[in-house]
Amino acid sequence: MIEKRNIEILKALVKTDYKLRYQGSLIGHLWSIFKPLCLFSIMYFVFAVILKLGQNTPHFPVAMLLAVVLWGFFTETSSLSLFSMVSKGDLLRKINFPSQIIVYSISVNALINLLINLGIVLILGLINRVEISPYCFLFPLLIVELFLFTLGVSFILATVFVRIRDIAPLWEVSAEIAKVKTIDETIEPLQDALKVAAGKHGSIYSSSTDSNHSEIKMPTTKIKNDILFLTIPTFLGDASEGKKYAEIIAKNLYKTTYKGIVLDFQNNNGGDMGPMVSGLAPILPDGKLIEFINKDNQATSVTLTKGVVRNGGTSVSINNKKKIDSIPVAILMNEWTGSSAEITVLCFANNPNVRLFGKPTAGYTSANSQVNLYDGRVLQITSAKLKDARGQIYENDKILPNVESSAPSELAVNWINNN
Repeated sequence: MIEKRNIEILKALVKTDYKLRYQGSLIGHLWSIFKPLCLFSIMYFVFAVILKLGQNTPHFPVAMLLAVVLWGFFTETSSLSLFSMVSKGDLLRKINFPSQIIVYSISVNALINLLINLGIVLILGLINRVEISPYCFLFPLLIVELFLFTLGVSFILATVFVRIRDIAPLWEVSAEIAKVKTIDETIEPLQDALKVAAGKHGSIYSSSTDSNHSEIKMPTTKIKNDILFLTIPTFLGDASEGKKYAEIIAKNLYKTTYKGIVLDFQNNNGGDMGPMVSGLAPILPDGKLIEFINKDNQATSVTLTKGVVRNGGTSVSINNKKKIDSIPVAILMNEWTGSSAEITVLCFANNPNVRLFGKPTAGYTSANSQVNLYDGRVLQITSAKLKDARGQIYENDKILPNVESSAPSELAVNWINNN
């Protein structure tokens, strides 16, 4: 590595990157000074002027600017190094030189900016009459330590990114989390992390607001032209409310005669699948309905036995266990049909008497694991894909209707009448 040729290449890369960094801007390299000063001004105004923080901290503005400059050096070096090996791939293929020189050049460039900015901190310190003690002469050793630590992190990130591109958004999120001061400030970075680590089905929400029992909607029903219409809404509630929800569905399936059923899952965005499946148990077969397959390819079966669902949401039991066989069932769905509603629809996958009408669903066909956070929020992490009774795999894929339509109810009725 320490060869004259490699040192010349390092010098050339440092000079080129430094010249190109602010090329085309009006004030050029002055941005390397103004950027931390602008960030410092905003932070000082918010924390010192508005929130009145740091009043008991000696030379608070100087300490804040120093923190901004040091943190800026670390994030700048690590973030730029992350993409360096890939972005300079053409150069590495054309010229034979050690690839680590690229990370060194980025680190040296950031170090130059750091030294310039430390000069600004020194000037502000003199203006604020900061006392210069003998310990100040140890500060260069701390800078060397910071540089070596940052260089090590940068090498790791640059190497990992070549093979695992997901490290980029995760590292950006980690940098954001490191800056937060309160629990609420962690929510947005966590949401960003979930998009990468948990896919689109992952989420974080407040259990106190999302499970407000006063807003629970129960299934509704009507009979029209000897066809039973059942609206299956989103369900978020406790076990007792789940049993009530399931019984409403089951009792309406049993209470009268009809020639066909229309199950309306439109705008049902999920919640707890247990009461949905239990309520529909009279027209679902006992046994394995669907499988959750985790990252290790291990399967967990969702089963139905005498009206009780196992391994799929809250287990509730309906009173009547009798099955209703050989009756046409039309399922209505749209782009807002999601999550547990989609899984419930897939439980009918192997039934030849069922047809799907409407629009492709939302595409949240996966299973989540729930983590209760200490502040009352709930973290949902996608942990498994789905396998229906026909063996078809779903991994946040949309369920496609047999008959696509913006007005599916009429088509469903015509299909039932013809069967």
